[in-house]
Amino acid sequence: MRSLSVLLLLGCSACSSLEGTRQAECHKYQTPITVGGTQEQAEFLACRQPDNSWRITQTTPGLPTQVYTVPPYAADPHIPQ
Repeated sequence: MRSLSVLLLLGCSACSSLEGTRQAECHKYQTPITVGGTQEQAEFLACRQPDNSWRITQTTPGLPTQVYTVPPYAADPHIPQ
């Protein structure tokens, strides 16, 4: 089981949403993780979606890209479930 922690904020950038011209709020993070006993650098791109959920894409060398969705109520306690 891998445990991931975001240690370093690299910066903030804009990424295109599926709607084409609309821009989504995105943040890029990078953190070291251990995969099979070897330390690798994982990159994460977190983009807020139109429904206020977050789409998080994890890219780690040697592993397939993983995509997670964090529902809006989990990211912001002011949004009702």
